[in-house]
Amino acid sequence: MNQLPEASAERWDRQLALAGRACILLLLIAACVLQLRTPVVGWDTDLWYHLSHGRYLYDSGEIPSSTYFSFLTPERPFLDYYWGFQALIYPLFLGTGYHGLIVLRTLLYGATMTLVALLLLRGGRRASPALAVAAGIFSLELLVIADRSLLTRPHTISYLAIAAFVYVLECRRSWSLVLPFVAVVWVNAHGVEYPVLVLICLAYLVDVYARRWRSRREETPRDLRTLTALGLSLAAIFATPHGSRLLAVPFTSTDVATYYIAELEQLTLTDLLMFEISADGIPHETAFNLLLAAAAVAAIGLLARRRARLCHLLLLAGSLGLLWRGERFRIELALLTLPLLSAALARWSGSWKAPRRGRSTALACLGIAVLGGLSLPLMIPGKDWAYPLAGVRVPEGTTRFLNGLQASGAVMNHTNYGGYLIWALEPRYKIYMDMEVPFAFSDTDMFRGSGFFADPTLMTGVLAQYRPAFIIAHLDIRDFPERIRAHPEYAPVFFDNVSVLYADRSRFPHLAALEHVDAYALQDRHLPEVTSEAAAKMLRELHAVLEIVPNVDAANQAAAILYNRQGEYARARGHAEAIIASSPTIPQGHLMKGDALSGLGQIDEALRSYRRAARLAEDEEEERQAHRSLAIAYSRNGESRKSYRSLLKAMGRFDIRASFLELQNLASLALQSGDLEMALVTYRFARLKVPAEETEWQHRIDAAIADLEARSR
Repeated sequence: MNQLPEASAERWDRQLALAGRACILLLLIAACVLQLRTPVVGWDTDLWYHLSHGRYLYDSGEIPSSTYFSFLTPERPFLDYYWGFQALIYPLFLGTGYHGLIVLRTLLYGATMTLVALLLLRGGRRASPALAVAAGIFSLELLVIADRSLLTRPHTISYLAIAAFVYVLECRRSWSLVLPFVAVVWVNAHGVEYPVLVLICLAYLVDVYARRWRSRREETPRDLRTLTALGLSLAAIFATPHGSRLLAVPFTSTDVATYYIAELEQLTLTDLLMFEISADGIPHETAFNLLLAAAAVAAIGLLARRRARLCHLLLLAGSLGLLWRGERFRIELALLTLPLLSAALARWSGSWKAPRRGRSTALACLGIAVLGGLSLPLMIPGKDWAYPLAGVRVPEGTTRFLNGLQASGAVMNHTNYGGYLIWALEPRYKIYMDMEVPFAFSDTDMFRGSGFFADPTLMTGVLAQYRPAFIIAHLDIRDFPERIRAHPEYAPVFFDNVSVLYADRSRFPHLAALEHVDAYALQDRHLPEVTSEAAAKMLRELHAVLEIVPNVDAANQAAAILYNRQGEYARARGHAEAIIASSPTIPQGHLMKGDALSGLGQIDEALRSYRRAARLAEDEEEERQAHRSLAIAYSRNGESRKSYRSLLKAMGRFDIRASFLELQNLASLALQSGDLEMALVTYRFARLKVPAEETEWQHRIDAAIADLEARSR
């Protein structure tokens, strides 16, 4: 194969090395900035039970040891293996709110990725294209780790601790005596991960003794320092308030939990063979698979040249074993294979002979680095969301309503809401359970709690045993009202954006039931026509909800629709703007505002609202509705051609669902716009759908068809 001149080859190598270093630095900065800009995601309800346990710790002076927040009897004992993390974030939250949690999350992620970068740069030493390869690997590490690092949970401390251990043991052996202190922090912040600590320590202990045996040399001071640090790190497992009780926790069976906790799902061979790159970039699943493939290639290459270190192979084997335990251990594998990848890069860098295919590999890896950087914004779950807390999918309004009552008692909850409820509800209420399974609650508790909302027998059993004062039902479970009807003592008294609150009216007769508003039906985004008397009753109940929680989107939308129908456009506009303020990225608020503005005669502003709704539409029906409204507004504004185009987008050229009036209107607009062929075809479609009793419309459409047929001759 042809070679470049030596001077040109060296210049190419320096340029590739410089590009690799620059890519790593820019990727690190960009990733940290994106972390800092991303709000706390409100569907991660585990965050709130960590805050709640931290509050319990500071208020009582004791680490939680039983389910103090649950009405289940007897209380379930559990070992709070992440108490150190909770002790950290609770006072931080009190002082800085969600902003402080975002900064903490960013610092942990930034420190982890800095250590990853240093490990890879060490492997690609010299002015070698191996640094360009290191940049590609670094971008994959960023994507794999970024996804779960957005969650403010104790595993983020585990990631930093793993990176710290492998960095010190690979690059800074003189610092090894700091590792026991890292281990103490680690096992107190996230004790369930101590098997990873054991894996790292044993891998390097075995490696030290194996190298001494192969070289037939005596123990050196460096070896002694490393052995001491690793031994003390292993002993740190017992340096928690739980002592030896922590040992059994990681081996709690999760076989059943894999079916209802996504992060514990076992990966299949198909998952590991998925390599998908779309126009949006590299998904984190593909990034992981590329990283795993790189580790396999590195291991094979080093073994073939008898350069593989035993500790690196043990870390690879151990991390593959962890991966078998569940999908969530992808990140542990990504971090534990770093020493192997770094060693392979160092080997390649040291033996670089400047072959053209090597430069092609380096350039390809630089391309991966750039593509990985472009993929990073995908980690932000919602660019238009509120900051610092967004994407809230918890019963915030229902919680506020309950806290405002002079009441107490058991609250039956959907398990996904549990973490938030124990944080937000007053202590006078007890919930069913949160998602601390299978460590605090059992699979049976989870089965009964989830099945309560889906199975009549399970519902009857829980109600008979505990008779909860309140039930918080998920709005997505549309058949729940039919199921709870078998227990007429429970009636809906409130709803918010995600839930409906049912109360035992025999114990709380003073609570007014929602008799005229069906919170589940409101989720269909439209209201049937009702009498003025029924509308007045609905509005009274809607306002009762909105007085407590002004940002309930379904309630505001229903009120806006009713006021638009009554011609009270100013009031309708106020409710529409409340939806926009609460949920700016859904189209309903903009549609309602457009209707109100159109009613007020402000057609140009109405058109802007409708166009915004069309851009935000997420499904075909929403898009059709927006374009239908645009067509009407354009028609009122005298813009028949634009009205025709909008109605065509709403209906298409072959809409069998359209009424004859809609088809007639489309044909009329087509005629005004000069599209005679479309007008003739659509008039014929309309004629087929005209009912027999509509003789006047039959004659009118027949006349239009005859006129168009005469023109076409």
